[in-house]
Amino acid sequence: MNLPRIWWCPTGILTFLPLHAAGREIAGGRDETSNYVVSSYTPTVNALLEARAAKQQPFNQLVGIAMVNTPHLPSLPNAETELTAIGKLFPADPRWRFEPLRNEQATRERVLTKMANCNWMHLACHAVQDVQEPARSGLCLYDQRLTITDIIHKPFTNPDFAFLSACETASGDEKVSDEAVHITGAMLGAGYRSVIGTMWSIPDAAAPIVAAKVYENLFSGGEPDSEQSAQALHEGLKELRKSGQHSFYSWVPFVHYGR
Repeated sequence: MNLPRIWWCPTGILTFLPLHAAGREIAGGRDETSNYVVSSYTPTVNALLEARAAKQQPFNQLVGIAMVNTPHLPSLPNAETELTAIGKLFPADPRWRFEPLRNEQATRERVLTKMANCNWMHLACHAVQDVQEPARSGLCLYDQRLTITDIIHKPFTNPDFAFLSACETASGDEKVSDEAVHITGAMLGAGYRSVIGTMWSIPDAAAPIVAAKVYENLFSGGEPDSEQSAQALHEGLKELRKSGQHSFYSWVPFVHYGR
């Protein structure tokens, strides 16, 4: 049975707290928020209203990006594991296109072009939250960073769902905590109805487990359905926790924003 939804809209210093992970110690374990509700976040009430008012577009393509090797940054070997797992889950239907981009294939201009023409994006890569110039925060691609400025200035035809499997994509900036100056917020502002991001660093080994479960749930109804993305993330994090191989800090960073 699906749990009821709750949308967190924190302000100030509360924007840096993982409210979805709140709980208390009880005899025999922990009593947690996730036992009672499926959590989502929104930077503002208006952003949520806009995401809910936007008409869901029929799925046309998922572009998956795996940056195992990014110049001048540490390797992310499980980014390829993540992309392969998603590809195996993708329905064998010519209407549901999946296009992987790896390493040197994922340049800034190419990714922006793909974002302008497809409505689902998955990015497994490094990300940077720039504390000096928050608008330069972005996703690290092969040639250069895909910044917040790039995202909000590029017109996208029918954006719907994005999974930002990278560190600190929803961490924000302490100086303007109420303004949601982070990559996840930028994707919402660019028209994406649902976005999965991260509040801080994520372990490379945990991301493929969460991603595989998310997409398994998104495809479970027979049609790719972004309306189920919050529930899908909830189930993915439950799967990670059940494995017993990952700490509290492995699942807490993953958050859902939007509809």
